[in-house]
Amino acid sequence: MKKTMFLGTTISVIISLFYFVSFVCFVFAADQDLLPNTKWILIKDESGYKVFKGEVAHESGIYPLKIEATIAFPLAKVLTVLDSTERKHEWVPNMKEAKVIQQISPFEKIEKGTYDAPWPVSDREFLVRIKADVDFKGKFAKATMESTTIADVAVETGCVRGETYNGDVFLKAVDADHTYLQMILFNNFKGLLPVWIVNMVQKDWPTNFVARLKNQLERKDIEVDKKLQPLL
Repeated sequence: MKKTMFLGTTISVIISLFYFVSFVCFVFAADQDLLPNTKWILIKDESGYKVFKGEVAHESGIYPLKIEATIAFPLAKVLTVLDSTERKHEWVPNMKEAKVIQQISPFEKIEKGTYDAPWPVSDREFLVRIKADVDFKGKFAKATMESTTIADVAVETGCVRGETYNGDVFLKAVDADHTYLQMILFNNFKGLLPVWIVNMVQKDWPTNFVARLKNQLERKDIEVDKKLQPLL
């Protein structure tokens, strides 16, 4: 019984960690398939979103995951929520803290996210460089995100630092009130978490992710970031 409860709690924490490392900031280009050289297998087709799994696993044993969704909110507002570092703890499950380590430009930064995990699982943190570009005329965006290192940013005591291989995001305005979103989930949580658990829980996170994102977007105190207002 205790083993079952621990496994369930561990899976919940892994799902929560998956939330953060895939939706932070953005870069914009034309319509595209993220990771175009990957052959994708459709594993879930629900109302409003689809989930795909890479046919071949990474050398780590982890399979990349892709989600496509249409969200009934304006592009500028979706970007505002995803880019708001200081408010991630409001909607990203189990997040203890998210902070900007270095703001390189309005659309490029290095960010660290720390997550609370139940004993005996160590807390996890991710240090990522997010580079964004926005096409205000075309009303679309793409972001690249991957792990980075900074000499004076050590791993916090009691934490394990995970690695993001790819967290690219593509968004495009469908119309004034709807946004198409495509994102890649391709992370390694390191430590002693078995790869088979990570691959198993990947299949279930999109439903919760989309629901939590929508809940945050519905909040009355979400105001579009000034730098994104030209998208309105």
